[in-house]
Amino acid sequence: MALVTNYSTLQDHIADTLNRADLTGVIPNFIQQFESRAKLGIEVSPGEIIPLRQLTDRGTIQISADGLALPTDFGLLESWYHDGATYFGPIGIVTPNQIGKLKAAYGDTGVPQFAAIVDGLVRFAPEPDTTYSTQLTYWRKVVSLSATQTTNWLLTQAPDIYLYGALVEAAPYLKDDDRVALWESQLRSRVRAFDAAQTDAMIGGAIQRTYTPFGG
Repeated sequence: MALVTNYSTLQDHIADTLNRADLTGVIPNFIQQFESRAKLGIEVSPGEIIPLRQLTDRGTIQISADGLALPTDFGLLESWYHDGATYFGPIGIVTPNQIGKLKAAYGDTGVPQFAAIVDGLVRFAPEPDTTYSTQLTYWRKVVSLSATQTTNWLLTQAPDIYLYGALVEAAPYLKDDDRVALWESQLRSRVRAFDAAQTDAMIGGAIQRTYTPFGG
């Protein structure tokens, strides 16, 4: 059975496990359906939903103009602060309708002190009058796999979650297949284990969360 290392080998592994030649053509749909669920969170018990995300230190982000594009896997902000040679301090996250009022209060241009995230782009108040060096830490979301996007962080770190998640999505095609219950159980347990590992890494590592993150 093929090792799961990318989109193609994931499909091969799902096909081998299903052992149903008539389902080969819809395997990409199973993967897509699982990714849709993963972005909302996996229900591991009634009322308990665990989001599939990963905390990452993006490192230095240069701010030089309004409309800054965030990384494509940006899901939820953890922290953002100035870390330049002459200016230090946090960047507050606000709603888009607050930007105009804040510009009126703090000036149209200057040191960005507030930011609003709109569809993957960032608006600042004030808008930067020069280039500022900042540090960004955020929770990565699952970026969908495709023929061109052949891997992502979840597939690299937890291919088993991808496998069992896609297999569970095949359930409507399998009718009374006893394997579905096993796959669901495996998915729940592996999502729990992955989430616990993420929490341990966050607490035990250099990044320690002591505040509520803001959504993007």
